[in-house]
This record gives sequence, C-alpha cells and structure tokens, in this order.
Amino acid sequence: MTEITEERSPAEEYFDGQRQARTVNRASFKEDAGDFLFAHEAMVSAITLCLKRFGGKKWPDNLDKEAADKTAQVAQLSMHFMHGVDLCEIAIAEGLYGQAAALMRQQMEIIGAIDEVTDGKRVPKRTPNIGSLSKELKSQYGGLSELTHAAVPDYLHQLFTDVCGDLVGAAITPLYRQGLALFLYRLEIGLLLEFVGRQANALNAAYGEAFDDEESKLINLAIGAANMATEKLGPLPSDE
Repeated sequence: MTEITEERSPAEEYFDGQRQARTVNRASFKEDAGDFLFAHEAMVSAITLCLKRFGGKKWPDNLDKEAADKTAQVAQLSMHFMHGVDLCEIAIAEGLYGQAAALMRQQMEIIGAIDEVTDGKRVPKRTPNIGSLSKELKSQYGGLSELTHAAVPDYLHQLFTDVCGDLVGAAITPLYRQGLALFLYRLEIGLLLEFVGRQANALNAAYGEAFDDEESKLINLAIGAANMATEKLGPLPSDE
C-alpha cells in the first residue's frame, strides 16, 4: 500500500470538502425551510419528552403476556425509527437526498411493522406492508424507491450535475436542491406525525395514558406550523 506522507491525506481533504459543502447546503436550507423547521423541532420535542417520561417505567402488573410481547416489539421498532430521525434530518438539510429517501422508506416500513405487530399480523423476515399509512404518505413510497435505487436518469442529472463556467459534470460534493429538500422535509414531518399516532396507541394500550398536555400542545403547534408552510407549497405530488 502506498504510504501517505503528506500532512493531510487525500482522504482527509475529501471529507473536509464534503463537510464544508454540506454546511453551506444546511445554511441555504435553513433560510428556505421557514415554518417547517419549527414544526420538525416541536414534533421531535414532544416525542422526546414523552419517551423520557415513560423510559424505565414498569409495565402494569395486569398486562397479559400477549400484550406485553406486543408492547416490547413496538418499543423496539419505535427506537429503530427514532434512531434514524437525526440521520434523516442531516441528509435532507445537507443535500444527501438519495440517502434521505432510503431512510424515509425505512421509516415507512417501520410504521407498517408497528401496525402489523399491533394487529397480530407481523410475519418475520418479510418486508412490512405500508398499506396502513395515510394515502398521502404511502403514495410517495414508489418515488422514494426510485430515488433510493438511482432508477431514474433524470433524477441523477438534476441532483448531481454541476456547472462551473463552461464545464458541466458530476459534482463531487452534495448540491442543494431547494424543491426536493422542502418536499422531503415536509414528508418527514408527516411520517413523524404518523409515528406519534402509533406511540399514542401503544402507550394507551399498555399504560392507559400517552402524551400529556405539554406534549400534545407541542404536537398541535407542529401541525399548525406545518400546515402554514404547506399552504405556500400546495399539495404533495401523487405517485399513483
């Protein structure tokens, strides 16, 4: 293997360039996202407060084994979902749209798996059915799949082609695309809202309570802010 003797290796320079470009993209995104930023923060805050309240809390003594097993599986799936929220936000805000699409597809499937566990229909080693998601959200699954699998050449051209003077080519660092960034972020807020509903159902089934007044207020504020931002953009495009 060739010995790297430079003070900074080519790999370090590459990663620094990636981070710098993504920082610029995030600044542009923050200027454009408006009320969506507040909606996302409020929604995640409500979920976090709720998880902190119930974290480590014992299940009721009268919870039967079947209900306890379902509750445990839903809790595991819920953490699987939440572990990806930060990564998804980074990917959208910083121009990694293909990666964001893959994460959001996974989030849809996790919500589908939660519903299958709740209904007693979960089949191990089988991709969860997303049919239980809202029509508006599940209609985007195909488009997210196309973006994830780089299946549409036009998408690649739009996302990765850079122009520098009279030179046109594939960009080595992520490019900011306002329309796609806002579309994906809006979709992510919708997925968080769906997740909130599943959490409420699971917690009520186990403990007879779920989101408290403070958390519910944050959720309602998030919905209001998201609706205000959505009015400016119009309805989501349908993949059907």
